[in-house]
Amino acid sequence: MSWVERQGGHLWLTRHGTPVAAVIPFHEMKVLDAVLGKSETSHVAQVERDYHRFRAAKVVQEAEEIARMVEGKLVGGDDATARKQRMLDQGRDPWKDDPVLITARPHRPALQFATREETGQPDDTGA
Repeated sequence: MSWVERQGGHLWLTRHGTPVAAVIPFHEMKVLDAVLGKSETSHVAQVERDYHRFRAAKVVQEAEEIARMVEGKLVGGDDATARKQRMLDQGRDPWKDDPVLITARPHRPALQFATREETGQPDDTGA
């Protein structure tokens, strides 16, 4: 991986060749706690809060993309739209394992939308 660099016994995550974060063993968090003044428990709690915010935003993203697809609009280009539509047609969830979060309005509530089969719209994705 070009964005991971090894220097001595340390792993660095880089952005455009510049180290931006270090990867450390979890047991070394206690050393960081002493330096940063935060407990291991507060770090874990923050990670949990971030995860729950991420999952909530993914629900919004999914609802917005479904609404766009029902309206016949693209969601990330022709290929991405066709791939997601194929997965939906096969009964699979295209958002389940999607690690990418792109949402412009995370404050909007998630809505339920009808599938193409329920609305009678033709499949125009070429799938």
